[in-house]
Amino acid sequence: MRTGTQRVLVTVLWVALLSLVGCGDDDSTVTIGPPDSGAIKIPMDIHKAVTATGTLRGFISVFRGETEVLTQEMTIDGDEASATIPGLDPEVYSFTVEFEFEAVDFDGTFIVASATKELDVVAGSNNLDFNNSDYDINFHGDDDELNNLYELENNLNPSSNVCVVGFSLVGRCTLGG
Repeated sequence: MRTGTQRVLVTVLWVALLSLVGCGDDDSTVTIGPPDSGAIKIPMDIHKAVTATGTLRGFISVFRGETEVLTQEMTIDGDEASATIPGLDPEVYSFTVEFEFEAVDFDGTFIVASATKELDVVAGSNNLDFNNSDYDINFHGDDDELNNLYELENNLNPSSNVCVVGFSLVGRCTLGG
């Protein structure tokens, strides 16, 4: 039989243990896309615009200040891309979505769109959405001043300074066929 002091100590110990059960649940999950869909639209229909043979991939990178926390490949399904990032501590992070195209025709991988947003992550579920206007498409694999997306849309090699005669005389191209 327990004494009154033992009962009080056991009760205090149980209360302390039960209060610890909720600890460690400060981690958060961030879903890329609005809450109703959990996916973002692929910007500017780049998956449909690219005429070169290859594979479109999307990546999400998470930064705490200047330090990269993680990078993971996004799931692409039709005209949407999605990712879920579990286990983030509540604080402010920068999230960068980047789409790249691995062009079989031109033996290279080229960035075609990128966007960065900050999110003050709170405990529990968080959503982060990206719109077409958020993306930068000014990535160049060469020095001809035509962006990679434009060149891939028109089946031109983004790593070559050669332009097709009659197609483009823009930039610092070497005219060729």
